[in-house]
Amino acid sequence: MNTAGCRNGICALPPDQRGFTSVAAISVDSTPLAETIRKYKYDGDGGWAYIFGRLVLGWLNRNAATACSYTHILANPSHEYRQPYRHIERMLSIAAIEDIHRRWPIYPNALIKPEETPRSAGQNRRAKAIAAQQHADAIMLADPPDTPPPLKNAKILLVDDIFTTGAQLDAVGRRLLDSGAARVDGLVLARRSWSP
Repeated sequence: MNTAGCRNGICALPPDQRGFTSVAAISVDSTPLAETIRKYKYDGDGGWAYIFGRLVLGWLNRNAATACSYTHILANPSHEYRQPYRHIERMLSIAAIEDIHRRWPIYPNALIKPEETPRSAGQNRRAKAIAAQQHADAIMLADPPDTPPPLKNAKILLVDDIFTTGAQLDAVGRRLLDSGAARVDGLVLARRSWSP
C-alpha cells in the first residue's frame, strides 16, 4: 500500500513523523479472509501458517526489487507464551523454511514480547493506540541464537497479520527506529478499509 493513497490518519503524517515509511498488503480484508485469519490466530487452525507463510514468501519473490533492500525481515512479536501459538512467528518461520535458497533475511524470532499486554482487537482508536504503545514497550531483542545482525542502520520489513488503524505498526516501528534502525516498512496479510 502506498501511504500517499491511504486515508488513515497515521498514514497521512509525513514519514518522519511516524514509525514506518510504507505498508504493503497482500490482500484487502474481507469477511471470508477476516474469518480465516481469526481462526488461525485464535482458534489454533495452524494449517493456515503454511499458506500464509508461502504468501509472504511469494510477496518477497514478486517484489524482489524492493524486498532485496531489507536487511531484516521480522515478525511483529506475539506474547512469548501466547496460546494456541505465536501466530506471526509461526507464519514467518514457514516462509523462512520455504525460502530454500536463503534469499531473504528472515528472522522470525528475533523480537520477543516476554509479557502479555492488552489486546487492541475490537477497541476504539484511542484504546488501540494505548494498547499498541504497551505492546511496543514490551518488545525486546531475543538473545542468541535467534538474533539477526544488529539493528543499527537496519532496513526492516515488519510482518503482521492485519493493518487496521496502523497504531501498532507505528509504535513498534518507532521502537525499532529508536533502537538504531534506518527504516521500517510493514507487510501484512490484509489491510482493513479505513473509515475516519
